[in-house]
Amino acid sequence: MKWKIKQESKSRVQEEIGLYLLGFLAARSEIAGLHPFAAAVFAGSYLAGLGSWGLLAALILGIASTGEIGYCIKYAGIFIGMILIISCISGKNRTKNPILVAGIAGSMTLGIGILWLLTPWGSGQAVYLPIMEGVAAAGFSVILEQAFQVLHNHEDIMRSENLLSTLTLLAVVLWGIPLQVLQYFTLLQGVIYYLILYMAYRFGVAYGASVGTVCGVILAIRTHRVEWVAICVILSMAAGFLGEFGKTLETVGFLAMLGFLGFFYYPELLAAEALRGLLTAGILFVCTPKNYMTKRPVSGDRNDRETVQWERQAVIRKHIRDIAAVFNKLSRTFCQPAYMLQENGQAAGYATPVFARQMGEIGASLSQLSTTMEEPAVCNGKNQALLVQQLERQNIRVRQVTQVQGIYGRTEIYLLARTLHGRVVTTKEIAELISHCMDAPYRPVSSSRMILNREYHVVQFEEDVRYRYLTGVKRIAKDGQVVSGDNFSQMELKNGQLLMLLADGMGSGVEASRQSEQLVDLLEEMLEAGFRKESAIELLNELIAVQGQGEQFATMDMCMLDLYSGVGEFLKMGASATFIKRGDWMETIQSTTLPVGVREQTEIDAIRKKFYHGDMVIMVSDGVLDAILFENKEECLKELILETDTTNPQEMAEELLEKIQAMSKNQMRDDASILVLGIWRK
Repeated sequence: MKWKIKQESKSRVQEEIGLYLLGFLAARSEIAGLHPFAAAVFAGSYLAGLGSWGLLAALILGIASTGEIGYCIKYAGIFIGMILIISCISGKNRTKNPILVAGIAGSMTLGIGILWLLTPWGSGQAVYLPIMEGVAAAGFSVILEQAFQVLHNHEDIMRSENLLSTLTLLAVVLWGIPLQVLQYFTLLQGVIYYLILYMAYRFGVAYGASVGTVCGVILAIRTHRVEWVAICVILSMAAGFLGEFGKTLETVGFLAMLGFLGFFYYPELLAAEALRGLLTAGILFVCTPKNYMTKRPVSGDRNDRETVQWERQAVIRKHIRDIAAVFNKLSRTFCQPAYMLQENGQAAGYATPVFARQMGEIGASLSQLSTTMEEPAVCNGKNQALLVQQLERQNIRVRQVTQVQGIYGRTEIYLLARTLHGRVVTTKEIAELISHCMDAPYRPVSSSRMILNREYHVVQFEEDVRYRYLTGVKRIAKDGQVVSGDNFSQMELKNGQLLMLLADGMGSGVEASRQSEQLVDLLEEMLEAGFRKESAIELLNELIAVQGQGEQFATMDMCMLDLYSGVGEFLKMGASATFIKRGDWMETIQSTTLPVGVREQTEIDAIRKKFYHGDMVIMVSDGVLDAILFENKEECLKELILETDTTNPQEMAEELLEKIQAMSKNQMRDDASILVLGIWRK
């Protein structure tokens, strides 16, 4: 925590120093003996929440550095007048009005400018100059305010309004840089070379070319050589294309292109003063720390947003198709026999009461889905910047980071990214970086890509679960039967819940197996599609009861464990006892309800339990207890579980069933199944 506070404090200091430097150079920008950008920078920084006395001092020092000491008095008067008027008009709790502040900046510049004409320093100026300076100060205040907002809030620099404002600020700052220092070093040229290299590398070809154009125009005006526009554009495009392959190759290519242009077209590029500036820019660029060279994702690109949105919609469409598939399977499984009964006059109106009670559940599911179709919010801020920086260090180029609330209420992150230099990276490696940057565990979504290559793809991540688990199962059929009538399920659902399900069909053999398999299969699909477990059980109970007329049934033992919270829920219908083992302590969960399919209207035993590190859950079918010859069968099984000294679920299931078989002398009177679940904190 202390390290983070120090880093944030250091970042604020660096931001303030950069702001003061921008103010100093902008105040140096002189047009016809005037400094119209000084008031605009002061007003724009105030609107962006960056105004300070330090910036005011930097602006006055910038004006003084031009050698016109008398003008310091004029612009100090403008700044003080702006502060007084803004303080009187705008209270602390009132919203800053950009038009009002810009008007104050323009009015003060105009008013002080007219008074300045009456002084000895301004007596020789034209009368219209204060008017033009006031208009320029008002107009540039609004433009530069947007630029300061972009820099301060790390907004997307490629949005049209942000691009215009930042390029305007760049032009103003470049205008204030001295053209040459002591005849030995072309300072402006060196700064422009560095800017082209830096911007093209960090923001790509498009923004690099825009910066190159602005730099070329400034150089052309300052040197009266229009060729600079074409030269800077060519250099910026070369730097932007080669920047994809790293700083070193970009620098070498930039130098080669400049040498080519200087040798064949513009020899002044190879003059000694120009080469000193070029050498300095190249060294500074190569030595710039990595954390300042992180490539910024261009989240404003419409095609990128559409790509991510399409991926989100594909997930939602698949979810809806899963629900439809469940209903189709229900129809194939149950409805056709019902129609045959209707033809014989035995079940008229069967479908109406069964399905009518489920319409509310379906409506709730669809309502939940509709909320996920809102526009995803782009994840901005320091976490995103850190994530992009860390991925860049691993040669992964990110164009967009999007964070949304998923279908099941968990945070999901979508990355539009690719690898550099032909690397292939697994999404598991990326998930580790995301976990570090977001201060929360993340994992790749199972339906997303598992590998990222040199092509841009959308990869999806979700919050990782807090608990890990192992399962074990051991089954044996009744003596004389080839097929066991018990069926089970052990699967992790999309919502981060673990399903443990054991069903025991009526009787034994193939028919019992078919009944229990049908129950397990349909419950799996309904829960995976998003049905509430209670609604799914009630629906299947009614369907089986109507179809079998109460003569076909199966016991059901279900455990649903939330792998995020560690809370489990047991739902039982006619099932045997379930055992929870926590060290040397044991707990038994009983069932007092009828099996599935006995009656259309029935109750479900539901019990919630909090699980802890090292807990084990043992679920058994009726055949296990029937094989115990002692009167108190459940107490005997508890003793057997405590005597089994293992934390491996599979070993636990196998050893328990071996002891049960030995106790019954290998004469199993019913199908026997044991499911074991082990739970540990990650």
